[in-house]
Amino acid sequence: MKILRVVILFVLICGGFSIQIVFAQHTPLRLHDLIVLALKQNADVKIQSGEKNIAKLQKRQAFSQLLPQADVEAGYFKNSVHNDVPDFVTANGIIEKTAWLSFSQSVFNPGKVADWLNNRLNQKKQESLFNQTRQNVLMQVIGAYFTALQNKDEIKIFKENLNAFNLLYKQSRLLYENGVVPQLDVKKSRVEYLLQENALARARKNYRDALDYVKELVGLQIGDSISLAHFSGKSTHLDSLPVYLTTAFTNRSELKVLGIQARQFRNQKRSVFLQHLPSASFAAYYGWDTNASLRAGNRGWQIYAGIQMPLWHWGNLHQERQIVEIRIQQTEILRKRLKKQIARQVINSFKECRIQLQQMRAMRESEKDAGDAVRMAELGYQTGTVTNLDVINTQKLFTETRVRYLRSLYSFYVAKAHLYRNIGKLKEDVSWLR
Repeated sequence: MKILRVVILFVLICGGFSIQIVFAQHTPLRLHDLIVLALKQNADVKIQSGEKNIAKLQKRQAFSQLLPQADVEAGYFKNSVHNDVPDFVTANGIIEKTAWLSFSQSVFNPGKVADWLNNRLNQKKQESLFNQTRQNVLMQVIGAYFTALQNKDEIKIFKENLNAFNLLYKQSRLLYENGVVPQLDVKKSRVEYLLQENALARARKNYRDALDYVKELVGLQIGDSISLAHFSGKSTHLDSLPVYLTTAFTNRSELKVLGIQARQFRNQKRSVFLQHLPSASFAAYYGWDTNASLRAGNRGWQIYAGIQMPLWHWGNLHQERQIVEIRIQQTEILRKRLKKQIARQVINSFKECRIQLQQMRAMRESEKDAGDAVRMAELGYQTGTVTNLDVINTQKLFTETRVRYLRSLYSFYVAKAHLYRNIGKLKEDVSWLR
């Protein structure tokens, strides 16, 4: 009986969990929901997050090398003769077993200091690369989301358009039967109806493909069922171009990475100079022979202080300094080139936003006029003042106007996302939509 209760409880828990999953899959997803899913599941984000954590651990490792080191050691010595050297300093018998504790500290080691500084900068570099990867993933999700929404809304428009051509076909057939219009009008209406039916099928396929790409980006299976929440175009604005350019030169991750690399090379150059200076170290030992009991005469200690200075290395340090100077020059060249590329990208994105915004406003105004033209053409066709071809062209113009408005609407937000990506301010909170 107890086992049966456990089984029933397990089934209820699993059933509730599956119901929750199905409910989550059928709940319309907003853009922010998709972004959160993508950032959790995306492989590139996970890999770059691991690199960031590795850099953090390497920084700790490098810092620990600057701290005092403690070791426990043991030794075994075999000598040919007995000597009178004091205990612990070295082997003083034919066979010796010794053990000791050692404490060491680098008083001045430019290599370890440079390694710590380099790893500290590398952590900042990996954080910038992580932010860059996140923004790239955001851009992919945003583009796929608005493409899917565009295809979804186009399906609705093409359905209405198909109904309009179906009514036109029926109307032309009725007028032909009454002798008002020739049979040619019926044929043309039928052909246009079939063409629009094919356009609707194509729009449905595009929507399915776009949804599959969205599911791929957010880590869902192709067979999973999802739906997208309705997006209403909100009032939005653009700042001036100089504001975006200034922001880009301050926040762009690629520029930050090059700046960090330049600092790393300068630290490396400083380290090469410091390697010409003496390096000092200190160590202390305390131990005992293990052949006999731990009596006072069997224990001993040592203190070691050393200094090391390069004498002749065949110009290696000088050559290393020259290599670092070349690296610094290369980084500066790359930085100047990247600033020009960023400026061009920001300008192009800004212009694209302006164009799409103007297109959106123009199509919004022309959509009403195109709708009025359709109604006028339908009335004129019934009275015989307008031809069948005029009605067809007017209906196609109305559909094209609505589709162009949708494309300009969603293209504007994609272009604005590109703009914010190019200035390094694209965030998952979708504040850039405003």
